[in-house]
Amino acid sequence: MLTIIIVNYNAGELLCRCLASVLSSPLEMQLFLVDNGSTDGSLQQVRQRFGSESRVTIIENGANLGFARANNIVLRQLGLRCTYVLLLNPDCLVPPATLDRMITFMDSHPL
Repeated sequence: MLTIIIVNYNAGELLCRCLASVLSSPLEMQLFLVDNGSTDGSLQQVRQRFGSESRVTIIENGANLGFARANNIVLRQLGLRCTYVLLLNPDCLVPPATLDRMITFMDSHPL
């Protein structure tokens, strides 16, 4: 299974576009949004647009812990319970079929 971690700090509309592009994939995934104390209304926008989306788990730090610490919060929770982890910045857009092609490639080229 693919786990995606997006760390947000005041990314606003960029974050919403990123989430929309990721959630358009039919691939089974876990999606964690870690907010580092945003003050721009990012979380409100996400909850308004994606509130019913069960694939998004929101973690609110309340302060800007930085990219690495925010990712590590989720990675520690996951332990070894996922096959692949994608650390994705909120200004990224994921074209259709990209995640599926990525998983297919990695499954066919094990280390």
